[in-house]
Amino acid sequence: MHAEKTFRRHFVKYSTLERAMNMWINQVTAEGMIISDSIIKEKGRQFVQAFMILDKSITFSNGWATKFKQHNELKKIIMHGEAASAPLENLSEEQKKLQLPSNYDSEDIYNADETSLFYRLLLNQTLSTKSMARKKRKK
Repeated sequence: MHAEKTFRRHFVKYSTLERAMNMWINQVTAEGMIISDSIIKEKGRQFVQAFMILDKSITFSNGWATKFKQHNELKKIIMHGEAASAPLENLSEEQKKLQLPSNYDSEDIYNADETSLFYRLLLNQTLSTKSMARKKRKK
């Protein structure tokens, strides 16, 4: 015996706010911006001010963010790969920039790529309705 799923219809008190939030999320995810709960809450606060919604019951709490994500099908996804990293349109120009100066001996050149300090490294996860290609993270 299988249990049937029941769905409750979601009531939106401020449809203008909801539409604006959805349009903004679609726009920034298309641009590859990383979105978190705190960013969603802050953007909600900005829209409330812009639309002059005076309702003090909108708190933009963690519970609000969770419910917003649920009824908009936003899920935490981990961005894999570096598919969007290569600047294909100007690849030859970028290759010229990588040429080593000829006045250095090869024993004086070191690779310190893996020894960086990552205190400003961007997150590798975001909120989205679909998977996203990730750019190589700048160190």
